[in-house]
Amino acid sequence: YERLNDIFQSIRLIRKKNDLTEEDILPKLPKPEELKPFPSKDNVIFKGHDNTIISLCIDDSGDYLFSGDLAGFVHIYDSKTTKILHKIHFKDNIKSIEFSSILQIITICCEESIYFLRPIFLEKRVKNDIIHSNIIPNIESKNFDSNKIYKWKTYDKHSIQKNGLLFSIHWNEGSLLNFQWHHKGDF
Repeated sequence: YERLNDIFQSIRLIRKKNDLTEEDILPKLPKPEELKPFPSKDNVIFKGHDNTIISLCIDDSGDYLFSGDLAGFVHIYDSKTTKILHKIHFKDNIKSIEFSSILQIITICCEESIYFLRPIFLEKRVKNDIIHSNIIPNIESKNFDSNKIYKWKTYDKHSIQKNGLLFSIHWNEGSLLNFQWHHKGDF
C-alpha cells in the first residue's frame, strides 16, 4: 500500500518533446545510378497469352509455371526454357490456379466449376496415385453424393490423354472465387 501511495503522490515530470526532422530519422539513400549493376532489362520472358493474365502458380520444385488468362486459356510453361508444354481452353471465367505437389494435380477454379487436371508429363512424377485408384472410380460409380447444388463429372480416356482433365465439379448456384490446397494435400 505504501509503495502505491508513493507512486500516486509522486511529482510527475513534464518531459520536453524532442524536435526531430525527417532528415534526422531517415538515412541518406544513394542515387539509383550509384546502385548499378542491377537488372535493367527483362531476363526471362514467358510468351503465349493474348489476354490479361489473372492467375499464376509455380510448382514447389520450380520446374513449371501455370498461368490463366481472361479468355479462359491455361498455359503450362517449362520454367527453364520458357516453352509452353501444355495449353488448354476453358469456356468458364478462370479465377485462380493452384498446384498440389502431393497429388501432382493442377486445379483451375472458375466461376461455376473446378477442374482437376494432370498433364501427361506430370504422370511420371506420381508415386502413389490415389486419383486413378480411388477418386475417379468412386465418382464413376456414383459413390459421391451429388445433389442439386453441385455435380461431379469424369472425362473419357481420350480427354485425359489429350488435355489431362481428370474430373471436375460444377456448381448450379453461386460462384466460386478461389480454391487453395492445404500444404498436406488436403482441400
